[in-house]
Amino acid sequence: MTSLSLLGLIFTQLYWIKSAIELSEKQFDHRVNLALSETVEKMVELDKQHRLQKRKFIPESCGSDLVSIINYIDTTLVDSLLKTEFDLFCLDTVYEFGIIQVKNDSVWMLNSGIYTKNIKNTKHKVCLDDLFKTDDYNLEVFFPQKRKFVLFELSVWMFISAGFLLIVISSFIFIVTAILKQKKLSEIKNDFINNMTHEFKTPISTISLASEVLLKNNLPEEKILKYSKVIFDENQRLKVQVERVLQMARLDKGNLKLKISEFDLHELIKDNVENLCLEHCNKPVSLIYQFYATNSVIKADKAHITNIITNLIDNASKYSYDNLRITISTKNVKTGVIITIKDNGIGITKDTLKHIFDKFYRVPTGNIHNVKGFGLGLNYVKMLVLAHSGTISVSSELKKGTAFKIFLPFTPLT
Repeated sequence: MTSLSLLGLIFTQLYWIKSAIELSEKQFDHRVNLALSETVEKMVELDKQHRLQKRKFIPESCGSDLVSIINYIDTTLVDSLLKTEFDLFCLDTVYEFGIIQVKNDSVWMLNSGIYTKNIKNTKHKVCLDDLFKTDDYNLEVFFPQKRKFVLFELSVWMFISAGFLLIVISSFIFIVTAILKQKKLSEIKNDFINNMTHEFKTPISTISLASEVLLKNNLPEEKILKYSKVIFDENQRLKVQVERVLQMARLDKGNLKLKISEFDLHELIKDNVENLCLEHCNKPVSLIYQFYATNSVIKADKAHITNIITNLIDNASKYSYDNLRITISTKNVKTGVIITIKDNGIGITKDTLKHIFDKFYRVPTGNIHNVKGFGLGLNYVKMLVLAHSGTISVSSELKKGTAFKIFLPFTPLT
């Protein structure tokens, strides 16, 4: 309904502009006719004073004393009269005029001859019967820049109209964009709540079942240890998920405080990646280290850098085939270290690639629903990298794998 109203307003404005141009042209034509009538009256007065027409003597033949006398109108004088009247009626002063003999449609007199054909077809004409005592002659004027002149006269109102129209259209686009954005945020929020409920429900259910078993009497010691470990592991899993959400809230509020310490990046990567793959990877993983950085000691928040690395490795494990191969390489640049984490996983499409750092966004996997998470991981990684004055970029090819490239300075800017 709003769209139809906007279209109606646009068409109304366009119709008004068209009508205004047509009306302005009619007014222009009316003013021209008045100016021509005034000009003819003055031409008649000048003719009575014998100032309008001049005589021209033309020899009848070479060497002959006989001459023909031709009367002609002083075009300079007529031009002066027209300019004076056009100025009085606020008309365009770029024009051409001529006197046309109506009977045989021939040009009797022109001031320049540039627009001869146009003068014959012009509608700005007045009969010179008061001057020549016959209705066989017309004074006709052609305005080559008539439309331009009319539009210039209306330019202020047209610009105002166009300005208000643009404001209305811009407001409409803004409102529609805001509604669509709000709808998208609502969908994202619902997805996040559903994912969070699922992520929390599973460990809570597992803890509940394990607790019920432990409440039973006469359990063997090995079963008590087994179910106690289940409770401990699921509790840790819950703790990690809650901590991730809290960290994102701190990052959004700008309350994140880095605990800077000096450590070796190579050692941190090897220790955490190998531990992660041993404990949590549910498929065989081939790890390849290509540590080319000669200086791998940086100053950063060790816990957050660990989270960055483990998040990317965990992502590679989630979105991969059975024979997962992860290559982790480093190299030095002048101000820091570049870390590249490359896998041979399922890859990411170009359309998806531009959204992967968005909050709550999860890479679609078709009908497969075994990828868990809130859609916070990569957004969290990017925010942490930026907090360390670093940069992160990604490249990917579908069914061939993905590569994340991270730059971390030796010392973050404060």
